[in-house]
Amino acid sequence: MKKISSLIILLAVLFAVTNINAQPQMKVHVYGGYNVPLGNLAGNSNWGTNTLPDRYAYMKSGFNAGADFKYFLGKKRNIGLLINAAYNGYSSGDLTTSGVGVGTYKLNDVRIGIGAEYDFMPMKKANPFIGIDLTGNFLSGKFTPDAGGTETTLNSASRFGLAVGAGVDIMINKSFGFVIGAKFDFMNLIGKKAYDSTTVPAANTYYLYDAASTISGTSVNAMNFMDLQFYGGVTFAFGQPKKMVKK
Repeated sequence: MKKISSLIILLAVLFAVTNINAQPQMKVHVYGGYNVPLGNLAGNSNWGTNTLPDRYAYMKSGFNAGADFKYFLGKKRNIGLLINAAYNGYSSGDLTTSGVGVGTYKLNDVRIGIGAEYDFMPMKKANPFIGIDLTGNFLSGKFTPDAGGTETTLNSASRFGLAVGAGVDIMINKSFGFVIGAKFDFMNLIGKKAYDSTTVPAANTYYLYDAASTISGTSVNAMNFMDLQFYGGVTFAFGQPKKMVKK
């Protein structure tokens, strides 16, 4: 809580600064942070009752690390086109059945997005923004048993989704600053795969079945993978006018 309070105070001071800069033409962010799994991505798998446990590999926690490039348009340069790439890693924690540990699932998501953002105060040192991305999520993973079993790996899968986010760019000088933000991503809007009993995965591998399916005569609903990402990082700015303007 002390860190959050200090950050809020810092932002308040920066918003009150009278010196202003023109928005740079380009920005690069390098960032990292924590992911909160949501929807069917969150929680523990019900290992003891599911006939296809790898289909229910829910995650407890995650992290992110990535970078983006933004190019700003117009006289005010408050509309930005962006491209970003990030690695997101998730873990189920130790899964159990009847109180006995079974193993751990890991999920890896290499996420590439293209989109646009709107900057509310492009002339300020502290500049809040909102954005939207179309994302491609390239998934891999594995299940590692606690003991006496064989590790299995996820056959690579591609899903496409939509992300919306907001943040604040805090420029220390015309070329360098910091960024903090949050982003909600619906990871598998497009490309879900249904269970197919005729398609048998190779030995020690499994598929990601997230579309509505019938498994052993039981109907299973589609799965919606979502997460909320919190991140912080550094900002590098390019193409900014040399002159500083004062209120």
